[in-house]
Amino acid sequence: MYESMKVINNTDRGTAMTRTILAFVLLFGLTLSAAEQPKTQTAPASATMPAAAQPAPKQDDRFIPITEKIATIELKNTDTILYRTVNIAIGEVLVLEYPEGVTLLGDPVIGDNALLRADIEANPLAVKVWALPFQGVAENEMWGLNTNLQVRTNVGITFIVNFRVSEAAKASNRIVFTYPEFTNKQKAMQDTLVELKNKLNEEHKKAMSEIDKLAETKKLEFLTREFGEFYMCNSYKNREQTELVFLSSDRICKIGPETILINFLIKNRYRNYFYLKEVKVYAVQGGSEVEMDSYYWVDKYGIKFDEMLKGAVGFRIKDYTPEYVIEITEESGKMRKIRLTVGF
Repeated sequence: MYESMKVINNTDRGTAMTRTILAFVLLFGLTLSAAEQPKTQTAPASATMPAAAQPAPKQDDRFIPITEKIATIELKNTDTILYRTVNIAIGEVLVLEYPEGVTLLGDPVIGDNALLRADIEANPLAVKVWALPFQGVAENEMWGLNTNLQVRTNVGITFIVNFRVSEAAKASNRIVFTYPEFTNKQKAMQDTLVELKNKLNEEHKKAMSEIDKLAETKKLEFLTREFGEFYMCNSYKNREQTELVFLSSDRICKIGPETILINFLIKNRYRNYFYLKEVKVYAVQGGSEVEMDSYYWVDKYGIKFDEMLKGAVGFRIKDYTPEYVIEITEESGKMRKIRLTVGF
């Protein structure tokens, strides 16, 4: 019985091994058959699809297209970054116009300088943009090329515009930005500044009027005090001339202990205008002339033929001397210099 069981077991093992071998042979045959099949490649759809039928690259949802020839965009205080897409034609300019008071922070930034050029007008702000042609490339072959322009402004808004080269019929020419909130604020500020300026002008005018009144009062006080202390005048008729221009004086006065006043007249007998440049006074002391720190007044500076101007010169002197020299200088032309001696 033991021997018969052993024979049966051996028979079962042989059967299992046979099945395993047959399965291995079948799998090997299928693999070899697949390896011998001819290889084929499937071309990507884009390689066989005409260029015009190829899907366009996905657009950034933030960029809002502008389709009008002249577009107006209203800005708001809540705007921080403005994204727009606009068509631009080669040979045409596209202008971005901003409200008065809006200025640039830095220069505009262009993504591809070979494709775009931007020029700036400062006040009011305007950015002029041109699409640049590529040498040796037909215009229609450039349609669809694009690059970005970024503009930062003082109002806290950055403008990012994607310019796409297109045919002229589909291109825009002007984009006008309005900003009512900013404009109204600017107008209110301007109105406030005008009111403040007018107020300051009135206050300045009033203050100067009070200063003039005070100066008149002080002048009268000074003249009264000096006249009460000492007063002396001398009358004469002294005259000198140089090339038909005459300088004359007929009065000198000493008011108080230190103040000297001298009048003078200038008459032009020359055919051309005479223009007065300056008037100086010298005190003659010990045979030398000492220039005085003087102030002079004239009723006009230019006189034509046979006209006359009148004036006066005043100064203060501590070391009194009875003799003085008035010197006038011509502004241009012959640049004549005339000197006249006067005194008590």
